[in-house]
Amino acid sequence: MASPPPVVAWGEVAGRLLRLDEARGLVAQPPGEIPAALPLRDADELGVIDAIAAYEGNLYVLDTIGSEVWRYRPVDDGFDTERTGLIGGTLPGPVAASGAPHEGALRLVVDGDLHLLVGDTVRRFQLGRQLGPQLEGIDRPLNTPVGIARDYADGTFYVADRGNRRIVVGGDDGAFLRQYVHPAFLDLRAIALSPDGVTLYILTGTSIEAFDPAAELEPEAE
Repeated sequence: MASPPPVVAWGEVAGRLLRLDEARGLVAQPPGEIPAALPLRDADELGVIDAIAAYEGNLYVLDTIGSEVWRYRPVDDGFDTERTGLIGGTLPGPVAASGAPHEGALRLVVDGDLHLLVGDTVRRFQLGRQLGPQLEGIDRPLNTPVGIARDYADGTFYVADRGNRRIVVGGDDGAFLRQYVHPAFLDLRAIALSPDGVTLYILTGTSIEAFDPAAELEPEAE
């Protein structure tokens, strides 16, 4: 059986890509420089790592076996610090119920709050407390979503809904705002948003597409 691919996150503060592999090795890759291994305290105690994120210099690890999102604060040039659980071991859905990794996509976005894509549901945690339903008012449920991205300027978030071949947009208040369809969305794999919120990058089974949602994508009529 092939090993799962490493999980990656962009560390905005240090300006480097962080990569955590199955062997729990954490590597930093600054653009144009040689990769460097970073310490991560007690990494071998983590369960199954499905996603990582970086925010304000901290490293966040989504551990589905531990049913937790762990936060590591930076020290020197790594994360040799005690980790802190942020959702009290209450990762929602089938992960916590079965004690085994969820078969669906698991993604994590951090902007102070925690935004988790677990199975076919978007969850949001604030100070350890789960907030109300996300994408309230959507016309039909998500079907095998594979990615989530957040616009830090206005609080909107984008979900790549693979099963429905669309990009769904939600507001900072959790409400469903709109959805986009396009011929390129036949085999969605992942999604990312540029730091300025202008360009939406979409990974499909055959290509990487880039769009300006405000200018190049038309919301689907309801």
